[in-house]
Amino acid sequence: MSSLQEFCKKYPEYCNQELYERITKKGAPSSHPPPRRVYASEVSPGMVGSVVMVEGVVMDVMKREYPRRSGQGVVRVTGFTLYDKTGKLFVKNLGETYLELSDGEIVRITGRVEEWRGNIEVRVFEIERLGKIELKREEVEELTTPPESPPEKKERPQTTDKKSEGVGKVLALLRSAREQGKHVYYDRLIPLLGKLGIEFKDIEPYVVVREVTKPGSLEKVKVVELKE
Repeated sequence: MSSLQEFCKKYPEYCNQELYERITKKGAPSSHPPPRRVYASEVSPGMVGSVVMVEGVVMDVMKREYPRRSGQGVVRVTGFTLYDKTGKLFVKNLGETYLELSDGEIVRITGRVEEWRGNIEVRVFEIERLGKIELKREEVEELTTPPESPPEKKERPQTTDKKSEGVGKVLALLRSAREQGKHVYYDRLIPLLGKLGIEFKDIEPYVVVREVTKPGSLEKVKVVELKE
């Protein structure tokens, strides 16, 4: 219904302002309880069936389709990993069409916690796009150029939401470097973490540090890579 007047014209015996608001999108009763705002690390088997809201950075988007049990048509599944400051969480959406998402998008998800083949995930009810982490070529180049000397560590306090974005940006930078076949040097990464208001411990669950030989010399330097 586009207006209360049209509703009343069609259903004069039910012409009630409150009823109209309840059956329109603006005031429609929810089919599930109000969502609880949580972080990725808080989602656990004990929450299966609960409706939650979680924000984070999208990575590793995958799309698949499966035939419906009825044999009529297919179900299109969009899955991705959602990273926030506490960890990561697998999220999926089932529907007639795929979700158009890309790595680096910042989203707010409302969905139900489910268990699928022993794994905990969140099935999307609603998704809100909050922004996107944009990577500049210069940022990748700076991190993948061998360091000349140990840099000065700098730290800048930021808000909780900015910290989550910072973690997502670093992970995206690491992924971009890996796709280009380049090393991200530890000594060059540390100053960037300070600029983003995060510490190495914030990204440590997702990365490994190893030593490689510096190009053109026998000197060993540390590099940071995403875990498989």
